[in-house]
Amino acid sequence: MLQEAFSYELQSRLSYDSQLCLAIAINHNNQQVIASEYTFIKLFQFKDGVLRLLKTVKNSGDIVTLNYFKKRSHFISGSYDSQLTIWSTNIQTSKYLVKLSGCSDNINCLVIHPSEDLIICGSNCIQFWSQDSEFAQHQQWVQFQNIENQIDRCFGLSINQNGNELVSCGSSNQILVMRGSTKQLWKIIQAISVENLGFRLTYISDRVFSFQPEKSNCLEIYSFNSLLGQYVKYNDIQVKLSEDYCYEFFPSVYIPSKKIILSKNGRSIHIIKVFTQSEQQDVMQFKLQQSICFGTSSIFGTMSDNGEYLITWEYDIGQIQIRKYLAA
Repeated sequence: MLQEAFSYELQSRLSYDSQLCLAIAINHNNQQVIASEYTFIKLFQFKDGVLRLLKTVKNSGDIVTLNYFKKRSHFISGSYDSQLTIWSTNIQTSKYLVKLSGCSDNINCLVIHPSEDLIICGSNCIQFWSQDSEFAQHQQWVQFQNIENQIDRCFGLSINQNGNELVSCGSSNQILVMRGSTKQLWKIIQAISVENLGFRLTYISDRVFSFQPEKSNCLEIYSFNSLLGQYVKYNDIQVKLSEDYCYEFFPSVYIPSKKIILSKNGRSIHIIKVFTQSEQQDVMQFKLQQSICFGTSSIFGTMSDNGEYLITWEYDIGQIQIRKYLAA
């Protein structure tokens, strides 16, 4: 098996000073970056790895999640004051476009359905906001479903590329697997008991996902077993152990073009290479390619859709830092 060596190297001259930054997002073509700073959202031009501040907008509460839409020139923020807010990426517009008020507690995580007419957020429940004509009129966003069963606090969400399955993790020491679509209600089809609570998980394929338990030295891999009709754990990947509280505001992501998982665990960020025999097979092998260690577990960030850039903010140094993918 040919294993391409690579690493993410810090571009020290490209850092940007910033106060508390719990959320960062990069748009799909790597031309724009948004980053939170308490109740503010800073919108940057991103060119050749360099951040140039274009504008700052004010939100009503501290920002904890940021997500770009890919098919429209919008992004969405989630905040401590239980608000979802949709903004324009146009630098000439500073006022929000839509504010969605329906969550009863702080928002911790958010995913956008691949069709982009469904928003799912996690707090003390899982909420579904639809723009589909089945539920909404005149393209308005409406809250059409809540899932509260077996949920204490939802810390992590991931939706598969097919858009018909959703997994969540939280403080209840369970992984919930849900099935649904933009045109039908979502139902819990499996509750997986886990030893430790977790803050992040991500689909690797439509029927395989990873889960990082807190204070564990393993990243767990779950795959759908067609004979049993449910997900089972089939692999543990050794990662660096951390006894620190991990914090939920750094979602795991899977980058299909580079076949890598980005997953935080305590003070470390892990880059895991995924190997498959073919695109149709869910039988996978994994290799821990790189561990990036920090002086604190208060690190937040994301990776670009094409895996070229890793952008993080670390509490100890108060800077947004940029790392670039470099093949050996």
